[in-house]
Amino acid sequence: MRKIRSMKRALPLMAIFLWITPALADPNAWTLTAQSGRFIFVWRDSAALHEVQQMLVAKVQDTHPELFDRLATCRAADGSKVIVTDHGWTSSDIVIVGGPNIGCRGTVTNEYLVPPK
Repeated sequence: MRKIRSMKRALPLMAIFLWITPALADPNAWTLTAQSGRFIFVWRDSAALHEVQQMLVAKVQDTHPELFDRLATCRAADGSKVIVTDHGWTSSDIVIVGGPNIGCRGTVTNEYLVPPK
């Protein structure tokens, strides 16, 4: 009975591992690179990214930086490997497949994406 319980716990982890492992070996995985910092914000979606850009123009970050937290899904480490699921003109939807924030998905501006070699 204990083996069945432990197996039930392990199955979701195995499924995630099997789903992500091919992406890590994928030569088509892109890299996130922070030009001036240690991390990149991954925004919830393109609407959240647009809202962030408007708040930056209004300099809201000086008085209320906490407003940005609800729009971000995670902060990706510099050098994280990603799969681009929808490549747009100025921003792209990504899924992080390598690094400390594995599984995080959202939108980043294309300036942070480095194509595979």
